[in-house]
Amino acid sequence: MKKLFKNPFFLILLGALCVFLAVKGTSDKVKCNGVEMKPADTCGALSFADKERSGRIFTYGLGGIGVAAVAWSVLNIRNKRKNKNKNKK
Repeated sequence: MKKLFKNPFFLILLGALCVFLAVKGTSDKVKCNGVEMKPADTCGALSFADKERSGRIFTYGLGGIGVAAVAWSVLNIRNKRKNKNKNKK
């Protein structure tokens, strides 16, 4: 499993999946136990605004992780190829 996460091509796929899920996989609707909430509702100790904020943070966090994974992998691949070309000369 460790080798898998060191593979930049796998990380590109994983990052792209994270970005896709952040964009398309999350719902704009705020739900509590599967029931859509309205602005005045509460879910246990959490208000509508709290639930909405936590969903937004999750979406941005997932997208950020995906973008970072893709960027790191692309730079890693580029540097490996650059070093490989230097060694050939």
